[in-house]
Amino acid sequence: MEKLKNLSKRNKIIIGIVIILLVIYFAGAYYYSNHFLKGTTVNGINCSNKTAAQLEKQMKKNIDSYLLTIKERKDLQDTVKGSDIDLAYLDNGAIAKYQKSQNAFVWPAGYFGSKYNKNIDTVSYDEKKLDKIFKKFNCFKKKNIKKPVSAYPKYDGNNKYKIVPEDDGTQIVKDTLRKAVETCIAGGEETLDADKSGCYKEPDYRKDDKEITQLKTDMEKMVSGSITWDYSNRYINLTKFKDGLKDNKFTVNGDITNKFIKIKNHTKATIDSKKIEDWLISYANDSNTIYKSRKFKSHSGRKITVPSGGPYGWRMHVEKETKAIKKMMQEGSKETRQPLYKQKAVENTNGKLNDIGNSYVEVDISSQSVYVYKNGKQVFATSCVTGDVTKGRGTHTGACVVQYKQRNKVLGGPGYDYASPVSYWMPFNGGEGLHDATWRHGSFGGSIYKGNGSHGCVNLDISAAATIYGIIDAGWPVIVHY
Repeated sequence: MEKLKNLSKRNKIIIGIVIILLVIYFAGAYYYSNHFLKGTTVNGINCSNKTAAQLEKQMKKNIDSYLLTIKERKDLQDTVKGSDIDLAYLDNGAIAKYQKSQNAFVWPAGYFGSKYNKNIDTVSYDEKKLDKIFKKFNCFKKKNIKKPVSAYPKYDGNNKYKIVPEDDGTQIVKDTLRKAVETCIAGGEETLDADKSGCYKEPDYRKDDKEITQLKTDMEKMVSGSITWDYSNRYINLTKFKDGLKDNKFTVNGDITNKFIKIKNHTKATIDSKKIEDWLISYANDSNTIYKSRKFKSHSGRKITVPSGGPYGWRMHVEKETKAIKKMMQEGSKETRQPLYKQKAVENTNGKLNDIGNSYVEVDISSQSVYVYKNGKQVFATSCVTGDVTKGRGTHTGACVVQYKQRNKVLGGPGYDYASPVSYWMPFNGGEGLHDATWRHGSFGGSIYKGNGSHGCVNLDISAAATIYGIIDAGWPVIVHY
């Protein structure tokens, strides 16, 4: 009996609570039938628990004195006055209609986080006048526009890169800002932060993006290798690149190869063969001795400078070295070796001695004489006749090289105004060479070359030509000077 009484009492309490909750629920439903639900915003204005009339009053109140301030980067700002665009409240009943459209019976949801956002046309303005004001915004002036720059790896020395952070710049996305301005005007908002509203053009990549960190890794691999050129076997006298020469060695490492990397689409590193080749051409012009002038001690003991222009000397093979450097960058390999050459000169000079060496042919145009030196000693001398200077056919000066030797050659021939058979032919500079000239009947030396000289060759008595032919070989330097 006691248990029945307790049960009846508990049921009455539960029923009482239910009745109270129902009263609260229906009272809330009645209240929200004329008020906006909690969590409601209209045109960006929080109108929770307000009536349509209250919201309209709030919107109308600010129309006459309306001023929108747009805050921009670099402390710039622009404004839009309501009076300048003929701003007026649009009394079309849309606010009340929207409030009535809300389901009052779901009012508790707003207290548990539900949101109801709505944009309604409640104001009118002259769009052409807004266009005119908008176009004159400070943020659109050329001096205030700075395009965003993505983060990128920058060479930092010691074969390492550092990532330069992105620069957000100040470039506005016009359509985005325009929509944001219109939204603020429609909602009566008086402040617009263009940055926080996402109105700026963003960099494509930021410093922590995986694409940029991977790019840094890829580029560091490309500069990890090296090629060291060893010049201990030859004469070397760098000028433009002299700071890189240590103990007759020059190393091509990341400090140089980083300049050969090109970045595509901000994220892909490629090796630019053209940049390698261009650098090598500049380096070869400095390290080659072909076509360059030289200091020289003549047969008389006089110290002279041999003019530039002759084809004798060291000449780097730019094409092969371009491929070698590209392969080194791809593989990250390291090696020490001699450069790859198209042409070599005298070796074993310990990087310091002139590359003419101790065995050479000297042609002295002034004295019309030829001297042959072997291992530092003069082993033969003879008179000669060089190119006719009065007819513009003077023998070219410079450090030249015996290209080859040939017996019984016909010089000139078809296309030339002469055809001269010779027994000993030793070309040293294009079509110029040492050879016998029997048609001179033993008359050599003196001033014959002035008026009755050759077409550029060095004419010799046949016995002298035979002697020189037997001493020298292809590759010997031929020094021609006045």
